[in-house]
Amino acid sequence: FPSHDNGLFKVVRYLSDGSVDHQFGIDGIATTSVAIAGLTGGYLAIDGAGKILIGGVSADDRFVIAKFKTDGTLDSSFAGGVATSSVIANLQAGGFITANIITGADFANYPVIAGYTSDGNIVAVRFDTTGFQDMSFGSSGVVVTAVPLLVSGGNIISDINSSIYIGGRLSDTSMFVAKYTKFGLLDPSYGPNNDGFASTGTVLYGLIEGGSIDLDGNNNIVIAGLTTNYSFVAARFTTGGVLDPYFNGTGISYVGPVANLDQIGNLVVDGSERPVVGGVTSDGLFKVVRYLS
Repeated sequence: FPSHDNGLFKVVRYLSDGSVDHQFGIDGIATTSVAIAGLTGGYLAIDGAGKILIGGVSADDRFVIAKFKTDGTLDSSFAGGVATSSVIANLQAGGFITANIITGADFANYPVIAGYTSDGNIVAVRFDTTGFQDMSFGSSGVVVTAVPLLVSGGNIISDINSSIYIGGRLSDTSMFVAKYTKFGLLDPSYGPNNDGFASTGTVLYGLIEGGSIDLDGNNNIVIAGLTTNYSFVAARFTTGGVLDPYFNGTGISYVGPVANLDQIGNLVVDGSERPVVGGVTSDGLFKVVRYLS
């Protein structure tokens, strides 16, 4: 998480019994050392070597990634421990981060960080393992894609082929996924229109939040959101980017209304291919829903 009063990233690690791992960092907490103005974000990924990546956005419209070794010290081989992107015009929010952890894969352990701009673009930047922007990705390491009706986006995941998926939501109350090749080009084999985009279509009741994504073991993308009637909503797309009829018969499933549910967190797919979505209620409770595969 970012420390908002001084512009630092901080990471805490727990042991499997829920106690703080005091062998990590200093008394269980690792931290960056140089303040970054206006730092937001705090999204995490683990690379194939077990190193910790944490992403965010700075006040001067740059993505920021810090990389920690497994003992909680900064990885100096990665731009001294903290890498920043080139300026992204009108960068609104982001810091969502992923990396292909498959040993020997193209661009293995290259972190990719994503977000969205205030003028309707989703954007992603890929870095190499030394903390420099990967010039083979998009244009000089940056992908910018205009998305009509964009409200928010940037949730990101990479598959075993180093293809990149970015999720988000639109003002027409739909959720979408954009798929990119390993070189940062929209994948023309994905989506019903072969344009790299998959969409849920209009979600019942409208959306408050949406766009958290994960991949299942069959390389199907699952996306989740929160509706205006306080229901969880999840959808699954096939590898071709169309709604999967084997998921609840329509590709979309609703759970709720859930009393006082007003915020969702991330979606993850567990080891049994079951999508799991968390949320928070206005009266201070966590809620978790699990779907069957």
